Amino acid sequence: MIPGSALAGLHGMLQCSKNPWRKSDCIVAVQIWKWNLMKKIVMMLLLTGMLTAGSVGRAIQVQGKKEMVLDGGRLGKVPFPHHTHQTVLDDCNRCHRLFPQTSGAIQQLISQKSLLARQVMNQCRNCHKEKVKSGEKAGPVKCTECHIKN
Repeated sequence: MIPGSALAGLHGMLQCSKNPWRKSDCIVAVQIWKWNLMKKIVMMLLLTGMLTAGSVGRAIQVQGKKEMVLDGGRLGKVPFPHHTHQTVLDDCNRCHRLFPQTSGAIQQLISQKSLLARQVMNQCRNCHKEKVKSGEKAGPVKCTECHIKN
C-alpha cells in the first residue's frame, strides 16, 4: 500500500508529464517529492539507530569470577553466580556500594568489623524480595535456598 502523501506526489508527477510546457514545474515537483522521501528515510534510520544504541549501550562488561562461594557463617557457604548478577542488575554499585570490587573484600571488611555479614545478606535478600514484589524473576529469599551446609 502506498501512503497518501507518496500517492499525491506520484499523481502530481503524472500530471506534469502530460503538459510539456510546464516541464520546469515538473522537475521541481519531483525534486520536492524526492527530498520529502529522503527526509522520511533518514528519520526512520535515525530512530532505529537510537533505539538500537539504547539497548546496546546498557550492556555492561562482565568482570571478575564467574562463580564465587561466600562464607555464610554457621548456616553454611553461599554459592554466588557473580556474572549472572552483573548481567541482570546492570549496575555493579547495587552490590558494591557496601564493599569494593576486589577479591576477598567482604571477608576483610567483616574481620575489620567495618562490615557486618548480615548487611551483605540483607542487601541480597531485600533485592530478591523487591524483584518478587514487582513480578520479576528473582533469586532465593529463604535461608536454606542460599546457604548450603557441608
